[in-house]
Amino acid sequence: MANNSVDTGSGIPTFEFGKNWSEYVDESFSEERLEISRQHLLDFLARDDLVGATFLDVGCGSGIHSLAALRSGADSVVSFDVDAKSVAATRSLWTREGRPENWKVMQGSALDEVFLKTLEAADILYSWGVLHHTGDMWQAIRNVAPLVKSDGVFYLALYTTSPRTPYWVRIKQRYNLTGQWGKRFIEVKYLLKHVLLADLVFRRNTFRRIRTYKASRGMAFMTDVRDWLGGWPYEDCSPDEMLDFAYRELGLGLSRIGTGEACTEYLLYRR
Repeated sequence: MANNSVDTGSGIPTFEFGKNWSEYVDESFSEERLEISRQHLLDFLARDDLVGATFLDVGCGSGIHSLAALRSGADSVVSFDVDAKSVAATRSLWTREGRPENWKVMQGSALDEVFLKTLEAADILYSWGVLHHTGDMWQAIRNVAPLVKSDGVFYLALYTTSPRTPYWVRIKQRYNLTGQWGKRFIEVKYLLKHVLLADLVFRRNTFRRIRTYKASRGMAFMTDVRDWLGGWPYEDCSPDEMLDFAYRELGLGLSRIGTGEACTEYLLYRR
């Protein structure tokens, strides 16, 4: 299979995020997963619905979270992504939903300040697991932060720095530099070492964990495995780094924080 990834200048091709999300929409998307995504969104926002709110999805990926916002009653939803295949995946959900006039899907970059100036600020600025893949995470956050209204919130999720960060950086680089069969080998090795073996040690049921994985924001297990192994460019930060940056540079305070295996979720507000 030809590698259509874009080289970021580091010598490491960018992971094909859009291809991964397109496959998710084609093979895994369901009303059940959408409802799980919708409930996770509302739970973290501590809201019963989004009636009266505007929602801006930065790096929309599959589009499932934009659709979740729409189904939650948002007055308007704007979704954009730099990857054309992610835009196509989101538009396929938009079409499936009946092409609602209050949901706009666009192609654009969080690093393109000219593009961002064409967008209106939103009550809910949402970017889950995206800005750490732009190649300039802090600038991307700096660029999109003004798009949250003065009384709005910024729902952001970023990879969390860990002692194993250098190890995962090497895996991601190797994954994106190899061909199709090399990628499959790395995936199998990851499943054996970091899933099956870990579950044996901690006496967990691997098959049950995979079967119920959709409970995590409506995602699909192998979609997330490939996203994790291939996710390049890659940056991460500690919660202290993020909150200090938000406070000093963006004028944002913390309303809520959530931690997971790889990402930390932040709900930020204007101080």
